[in-house]
Amino acid sequence: MKIGNISPRMATRLLVLPIIALIAVAVFLVWDSGGEQRAEAASTGPEISMAVTTGGTACPGGYDPNDDCVTAGDTFTLTANVIDTPVPGYIAVQTFIDYGIYDPAASEDGAGLNTCSDTIDNGGGDGADRFDTDCVTTNLTYNSQAAADEMVWPDLDPSVVFKAQVAPHVVSHGGLTGLIPPQPVSFFIGTILELSFTCSSSSSTTNVQLLPENDPLAGTSGTAFQDGTTTVIPKLSDLVVHCLGPTPTPTVTPIPATHTPTVSPTPTDTPTPLPPPSERPDVKVTKVDLTDPVDATATFTYRVTIDSVGLQTAEDVTMSDALPPGSSFVSAVSAGANCGENLGVVICTVTNPMNPSDQVVIDITVTAPSPILDTLVSNTVTVSASNEPFANTGNNTDIEETVVLAPRSDVDLTKVGDPSFVNGNENVTYTLTAANSGPQEAENVVIVDTLPLDGAFVSASPGCGAPVAGVVTCSLGNIPAGSDAFVEIVMLSPVVTQSLMMKNTAVVSADNELFVHSGNNSAIAYTPVVAPPPDLVVTKVDLADPVLRLGYYSYTITVDNIGLGDALDVVVTDTLPTATVFNFAKFNRPATFVGATGAVCVAVPVDTVECTIDEVLVSSQVIITLDVRAPTLMVDQTITNNVTASASDPDENPVGNDASETTDLKACFDVTGDLVVDLLFDILTVVQHHGEVTGDPGFDVLYDIDGDGTVSLLFDVLPVIQHHGQDCSLLL
Repeated sequence: MKIGNISPRMATRLLVLPIIALIAVAVFLVWDSGGEQRAEAASTGPEISMAVTTGGTACPGGYDPNDDCVTAGDTFTLTANVIDTPVPGYIAVQTFIDYGIYDPAASEDGAGLNTCSDTIDNGGGDGADRFDTDCVTTNLTYNSQAAADEMVWPDLDPSVVFKAQVAPHVVSHGGLTGLIPPQPVSFFIGTILELSFTCSSSSSTTNVQLLPENDPLAGTSGTAFQDGTTTVIPKLSDLVVHCLGPTPTPTVTPIPATHTPTVSPTPTDTPTPLPPPSERPDVKVTKVDLTDPVDATATFTYRVTIDSVGLQTAEDVTMSDALPPGSSFVSAVSAGANCGENLGVVICTVTNPMNPSDQVVIDITVTAPSPILDTLVSNTVTVSASNEPFANTGNNTDIEETVVLAPRSDVDLTKVGDPSFVNGNENVTYTLTAANSGPQEAENVVIVDTLPLDGAFVSASPGCGAPVAGVVTCSLGNIPAGSDAFVEIVMLSPVVTQSLMMKNTAVVSADNELFVHSGNNSAIAYTPVVAPPPDLVVTKVDLADPVLRLGYYSYTITVDNIGLGDALDVVVTDTLPTATVFNFAKFNRPATFVGATGAVCVAVPVDTVECTIDEVLVSSQVIITLDVRAPTLMVDQTITNNVTASASDPDENPVGNDASETTDLKACFDVTGDLVVDLLFDILTVVQHHGEVTGDPGFDVLYDIDGDGTVSLLFDVLPVIQHHGQDCSLLL
């Protein structure tokens, strides 16, 4: 029977996945246990580095070439990248990123200077020193997402991924290639982690550190590889992130020319002289674009800042901004000014007079033009105050230039496998469709498909070459805007004895597509390959026959798989034999389970033993030896033991899943084990225990002949007396 397209065996696996993922993550978190080997990476060996991949901007002169810069207030992507791997590959990887600025001289929880370096928690309950927010400042805001979205290592098993943010400035990630050993080995080199951060709103510098395992802050959660037998600490590189605020335009105060004074008669009324320009009203304007470069017709914002830098209040402050040709006005927003637009010019009047050191910020949002070629557009802003002297107007204008990118293509890729699942040795056809949503024609479109490792290549067309190292490349030429093109790749599924998932990944590219538009350029198709069902046959023999009352003996249970598929999660259920005892009432006394080898077996009250076997492979067998103790009885009987075997994926042919074995059980009244019922060691022993019941210190089942839980005169003592002289060896 199947549930949808998933067999019961697969459904069972899915139900237990959360339990297995938790065990795999727990193993991962303690991988550096004391008995494990450990290796330090050589200078040219395994290495992990960090980089800003999207959202960055060019660093101006004066910064180290290895530093990365981001416009203040912008969001950017920080990646951790595997540069080189351990020689045998790796089954697990862990990162530990610290983006805080630690100040050991600060006061922790008000305890006084230098208490951020005393290694204790000074009362706030929020952590000691490096983990305390009083001791650490952050310029970067971490935009947390789900761990499976941030861990982009392509060989990661998505059910075995974790993230821990142990402090506001510390985040750790990790994952495994598989749930159950042996895990697949990864040799992936490239980006394994993508985190979203937002820069501070003003200029700042942060040293983002990738800390190794055993670092005092990181501990066992630090950055490391696990290659299966060894924990490898790689070479690590820190990254300096500069958040760049707007560059102020310097104030230029012109010096008026000195003229030869004209000698004039002393006036009758002497006017009050004005203070020099440097002590009068002075307004300054700066302007930055919050996005650069921008796509054609994209919406972006200019931020205009007006500062009162004079020593007197500036009256009637007005800003004028002439928008770049081809752009369209969207809005102008400010908490301190009223704005409007007319014929491409934005006019903003500051609401109140600006006292010295006052500041007004205006955000002007526009739609970019649509140039034929990439172009540089210029935006000029001017500010004025009614009482500002001409000598102070040198800082009243600012120009901001923005790169506007010409329209490009935007291709996306979809992939569908048909049929949705296959049996072994069947073809599956993958249809890959590359669509261009424009607005320009996509040039030289190429699809690169990494074929499933488990299948065999059959064909690929049109425009596709033969596979090279498991990769098929298909050239689709140009695709007009609004159109699409497709290729078909046919794979032959493998013959399997256990169901598996074939994974087919592909990416598409176009020469004139911007990187920012490539987020939809990949596609993955998964095709389950369903294994044939198993066919279990179980047989059973007793290793002693006949058996004396309460004697120890064994059964051998053999489970063979004669089907075409492996039997998984096999359960062998053995119903122990029982003997019937009559006195005034009828008692059914089962045999007692003693132990087992060959499988994990447990007693299930009252008369059943259940054994579990992870798998019985095709054409193989598992042998279980079941040790039991025979039940008590008063007359000879033949007892029957029944056994049945089942797997998570039921047999296609249920015949043979059950077996039984009969054993002759003999009524031996010997107590001491010498096989002879004598007066001194058997009859007198039972008499001495007369009246005892189950739970008494001296009670033993050997003396309770009828098995009713009491050593009675009529049904225990007298039967032994009646069998005085019995030679039990003659019963075997």
